[in-house]
Amino acid sequence: MAAVATVVGLAVWAFQWWRPRMTDRAALLVLASLAAVITLGGLLAGLVPAPLTKSTWVPWVVAAIGAVATLAAVRSRGTSPRRHV
Repeated sequence: MAAVATVVGLAVWAFQWWRPRMTDRAALLVLASLAAVITLGGLLAGLVPAPLTKSTWVPWVVAAIGAVATLAAVRSRGTSPRRHV
């Protein structure tokens, strides 16, 4: 779940950067939602590891990175970054 959301989020970000088709608010909503899915996937993998596997610290790092990405997307409020020339 987290891996698929990561790949989709990276693709959405790349397409939005390369050729903006969505409004800034729509892109914010999509990327914040995908970051929340990444956080949820990391938390679930850390709390309930797959059968016959041993839990490691990696899902917790994924959850932390997803949380930071979610906060960054929400904090940006859908505004484009200012370009310094």
